[in-house]
Amino acid sequence: MTDPSTHIMVRVRPPSPASQDDERIWAAIERLPIPPDRMREIRDRSDDFIDRIRYAGLSAGIRPAAAGQRRTPSEIAAGIADVARGLDLLERGLGTIEGARQSTAAGAAARSDALRTVHEEILQTIVGTIAHVLPTAIIRDVDVAAALPTYGPFGFSNPWRGAFSRAAGQIDNIARGATPEALRAPKPRDEWFGLLVHTLAGVYEDVTGKTAKAYARGQAVNGAWRPPFCVFVTDLWPLWALGATAPSDSKIRDALAKTTKLLSAPEG
Repeated sequence: MTDPSTHIMVRVRPPSPASQDDERIWAAIERLPIPPDRMREIRDRSDDFIDRIRYAGLSAGIRPAAAGQRRTPSEIAAGIADVARGLDLLERGLGTIEGARQSTAAGAAARSDALRTVHEEILQTIVGTIAHVLPTAIIRDVDVAAALPTYGPFGFSNPWRGAFSRAAGQIDNIARGATPEALRAPKPRDEWFGLLVHTLAGVYEDVTGKTAKAYARGQAVNGAWRPPFCVFVTDLWPLWALGATAPSDSKIRDALAKTTKLLSAPEG
């Protein structure tokens, strides 16, 4: 522990952090200017601080996509067309396999078995992929087996024939109803980041007993100095970064000022 009179780098690590995220959170807290007389309180409230920081990004709402991922109306329309084209390709590929099965000579048992296996496993993979993302639906193996293409007394039966072509047509109808006006994104306001900063400011104030500030005091004397709250935000940033670079001190300062003003404004 450093000299308590400095109020800096007080070690308050709780016992046995549960994860790497917890380690990062406590490393960030350790760098804060914590008064020595608050150490016991901080330790006793360790679970509270971990939970508040861990879920700060969620409580701020839906994080906006990065600028390069928002997409223009024309790009979205092209994406919808890609989905329809993909369904048509599925139909074409399955049709090729179906045609090969129907044209196999009666004596080519090995080829017939290989085509049947390929055909059925592809269809089972498609059904399994859909079932995987349905949280409550139960797709029974017996139902899948009953829907597989079969040979019978009256020829080749394939309930999948044309299914993906019909789906592609429905996607085309969806595309016609999605107008550029509806798909155009408004000029973004990064409310998510502002609310995240506001939540972290509340944690900072509870830990240190000081108001979170992000002004550039001290830089004229020491160019490497940064406001402790800005350091706190950037230390925690990898929890929500998803590959994005840490925000600058000026962005943190603007977000703190704007969000504080917005949340403190009277309603109406």
